[in-house]
Amino acid sequence: MVREYLLRHWRLLIATTTLAIGAGIANIALTPPKYASQASIMIGSKKDVWIRSDLTIENLLVDDAAVETEIETTVSEKVIATVVSRLRLDQNPEFECPDRGLFAIFSPSKTSLPPSEARIRCAVSTVASNLSIVRVGRSYIEEITYTSRDPVLAGEVANAIAQAYIEDQLQSYFETSIRTNTWLEKRVAELHKQVQESLQAVQDFKFQNAIILGSQGRLASEVELDKLAKELAKSRAETIQAQAKLEQITHVLVQRSKSQDFDVSSPAVPDALNSPVINGLRDDFLKDKSKEAELSARYGTDHQAAVQLRERMAARQQAIWDEIGRLAEGYKSQVQIAKAHEDELNKKLDEVFQQSAATRQLQAKLRELESTAKVYQSNYATFLARFTQTAQQQPVPANSSRIVHEAGPGFRIAPISSQILMLSALYGLGFGVLASLVRNRTDRGLRTRKEVERVAQKPCLANLPDAGRKRLGLGRRGSKRPEAAFRQIVDAGPFSATAEALRAVKLALELKQEGSKIIGMVSARPGEGKTTTAAGLATFLAKNQHRVLLVDGDLRKQSMTRMLGYAKQSGLIELRAGQVDFEEVIISDLAHGFDFVPASALLRPSSGADILNSPRVSEALKSAKGKYDYVLVDLPPILPVVDVVAAASTFDAFVLVVNWNETRASEVLAALSASPSITDRVVGVILNKVDEAALRRFEGRSKRSSRYYEFA
Repeated sequence: MVREYLLRHWRLLIATTTLAIGAGIANIALTPPKYASQASIMIGSKKDVWIRSDLTIENLLVDDAAVETEIETTVSEKVIATVVSRLRLDQNPEFECPDRGLFAIFSPSKTSLPPSEARIRCAVSTVASNLSIVRVGRSYIEEITYTSRDPVLAGEVANAIAQAYIEDQLQSYFETSIRTNTWLEKRVAELHKQVQESLQAVQDFKFQNAIILGSQGRLASEVELDKLAKELAKSRAETIQAQAKLEQITHVLVQRSKSQDFDVSSPAVPDALNSPVINGLRDDFLKDKSKEAELSARYGTDHQAAVQLRERMAARQQAIWDEIGRLAEGYKSQVQIAKAHEDELNKKLDEVFQQSAATRQLQAKLRELESTAKVYQSNYATFLARFTQTAQQQPVPANSSRIVHEAGPGFRIAPISSQILMLSALYGLGFGVLASLVRNRTDRGLRTRKEVERVAQKPCLANLPDAGRKRLGLGRRGSKRPEAAFRQIVDAGPFSATAEALRAVKLALELKQEGSKIIGMVSARPGEGKTTTAAGLATFLAKNQHRVLLVDGDLRKQSMTRMLGYAKQSGLIELRAGQVDFEEVIISDLAHGFDFVPASALLRPSSGADILNSPRVSEALKSAKGKYDYVLVDLPPILPVVDVVAAASTFDAFVLVVNWNETRASEVLAALSASPSITDRVVGVILNKVDEAALRRFEGRSKRSSRYYEFA
């Protein structure tokens, strides 16, 4: 299947591919080269803040959305316009607006700009169309690629874009600072107004409700309640302290009662007992104890001085415990007094609280107003301090964006010859395949034996080559006079393809059953070469020692009569009219070896069917069967007229002539289905005017596998 397709369409495929490659070469030659240059910049990986003496840089990572935003900022019109102005690109011919020519008439510009601004707009548009920004992976690096016809200019523009972006970032910080100061100033004024209104509301509320404030701006009842609360808290603290002292002394006394050996100098005695008496007794006790230990160590424990010291120590210890007992009694009295004072303060506090119950609701409302006023005052103070600080200090932007790689002279990127030629070849081949498919779909002419036999359901007797086409230099659909075509058939050599085709037709007629001597040469439509084919077949049969009678039955055109030069002779029309006998209209053509019956001399019939179907003509043709081996009748085409259908019963057989690559399958089907008499009597089909070289492509045969002879 592929081999057959290539053999059929290889010329078209080569032609389209060659044309496409030629177009690609022309494109390479005519397209000016383009150069690209790359610069790389790093977008700030930390959030930029204002550096002040009291602020630090926040370490916040930049997310993908922020990086994409910075990329869009790099290709913004503001940045590009800065580059155009800095490099004066509006004066460069490369950045001029393209001339729209006739399109400007049909689509005029909606806005008229001054020439200078129009040039700038065109330059900005050109830079934007040739600029490409790509993020490197998921990093903070972006590659700025610019394409230009000038390699040096490509690098300059790429570097200018990077520098303009960084400068734009710096400028945006200053603009942000100005907007911030303006907003702070407006906000400070708003807060100042709110503070004034809130303070006025407090004063109005006090005046309307006759609220008297103390020295500290508070209600008298509140001052008294606060005072009582403080005294109560102090009294409770004193009570707790007295109870603690009492508990400590009580604990010491309990320990003494449990153990008679409890030493007053032991850590169990609290340090809170700061009585001078106890401290003096204790000091003396400790001194005696030290002396007693020294004497006992030197003279023994039974020494008189040591015994006296121990007795004196016991007396002093007893005195200490007696003093501690008196202190315990004193603490009991203090606890009772403190509790009594606390109870009195609680009672008085309840009385004052009940007295101020009527003013509690007003007091809550007043506190709410005062709280609101304090909030406004706090906000006002904060914003005022920030505004003052911002106004005093000059902000310095902390921009971490920087140029990582500066662009150099550009490298050539277009046109890439190898890619263009490869794509051109692929496009040409693809177009050739498409064109071949379209040609197969649109060209419905019968070309091969298989197609003819499939459509007609009859054998294809022969492929009769169009020998005159090659010699006369005619195209595939060219035409020539019937005389010239007939002469080419007559002059064909005995071993030519024409002779071989006629020999195949002769063999098919011989294999037909006996008695099939009256043979009609028909075609579906005019111009298919049945006249020359009939004359050529008659000549071939005559050369092979057969008696042949050739009859011009196409009474409307009379092509064969004129072709053989018998236009002035009587013929079938006179025979049918009874003016002459059949033997009188038979002409012996000595040049070609057959007898010929012309159509008419000077008359044209109104209906050829009446003449062919007339009794005199029918009897004449039947009588000729006994004298001739073959009676060949050139009949009109089947589809345009009804002559063949009307006279079909007169003929023993039909040979259908089909014009190669011209006659459609539908026309052949229509001709064969015109009458059952025709369908049943058709011996076969002759494929006429065949281009053998093209036929080999359609049949998928190579030239070597074709017939070894050449057309004569």
